[in-house]
Amino acid sequence: MNITKGSIHLYFCFEVASEIALEKVERSQQVMGKSFVFSLLEYRRLTPKYIKYKTPPLMVNVGSITIGGEDFEVIAKIYDFGVITIKFILPIAPTLDGVVVQSQKLVENSELQKNAEAIVRKVSRAIQYALVKPYSELEWEDYSIFVVNAVNQRLLAKDVPVRYRRPLAAILRSEQNLSDQEIADALKTPLSYTQNDLVLIDWNAAFIYEPEISYDVLDALEYAMIELLELRTYDNLLDVVLDQAYDDIGKGRKKVFFGLASFDKTLNRLYKIKVDISSFIDKVENALKLVGDIYLARVYTTAANRFHLQNWKNSVKEKLTTVQNIYTMLQEEAGNQRMLILEVIIVVLFILDIALYFKS
Repeated sequence: MNITKGSIHLYFCFEVASEIALEKVERSQQVMGKSFVFSLLEYRRLTPKYIKYKTPPLMVNVGSITIGGEDFEVIAKIYDFGVITIKFILPIAPTLDGVVVQSQKLVENSELQKNAEAIVRKVSRAIQYALVKPYSELEWEDYSIFVVNAVNQRLLAKDVPVRYRRPLAAILRSEQNLSDQEIADALKTPLSYTQNDLVLIDWNAAFIYEPEISYDVLDALEYAMIELLELRTYDNLLDVVLDQAYDDIGKGRKKVFFGLASFDKTLNRLYKIKVDISSFIDKVENALKLVGDIYLARVYTTAANRFHLQNWKNSVKEKLTTVQNIYTMLQEEAGNQRMLILEVIIVVLFILDIALYFKS
């Protein structure tokens, strides 16, 4: 197979703030001196009313950059729920063997990651006025998508993973000499809308064979990546919050004053994190609606399964339940302590009242 047209899309998704006020960025009309456009899906399969962003992110063409001897086009996409995606784009090699080499060179490339982080920090500084609770430490997730739009022969989608199974698996896994079991696993979820297009989704990369140039599948995959990033971020944050809560409880038990321990700060922190994370999850899950487009829903579901999103969701849900349980326990204890204080005050007043009575 000789590839006559195609591209590689290397995504780096960063969690930069709890929210980004896109309306403020929109009013400024530019970021880093570059004008932006609303990033909308290019609909090919269904009309726009069935698939759209709730709040369209802003897309900025950052320009070009040379890394490791390769010239990349750089696109930044800014989302209202605090995520900025940096995407490096370059032409695909003319043969599948060449794409295998590109995959091994580019996937999980530390130099690309460092450049992506440098760019996202520049973008963040440029829109600092719009960041709500910016993060100093950046959580990130990367993913690679290899897109072939034209080849020198007519191919049916169903024949591609059969005739080129080894190089395709090597592209998806960024490794050669894979076992038959690994090859089968890498190629186990082929998706096609027509007989002329194909999507192969793996945990670290995807391969798209599509004669027409469109971005709906790319954006659906990016959406799944962002969900993975958000869930990982929340999971890590909940670990920190729970560890701190356990420490606070342990220290509070040791600093008992007349049998009383104060957990007001811990309660406030647990309540805030519970509300914030629940709000953020709702915002991310409602950011893009795929209702009505069965094929894109299948693409998203396949990616979600590959990324184990449900396992991450279950983990976050369980930790939120633990947060709620600790919050309830501390609330009850605080209530009991207040009742004890009131009872003590009543007893003291009663004694004073008796003392004054006999004194008079």
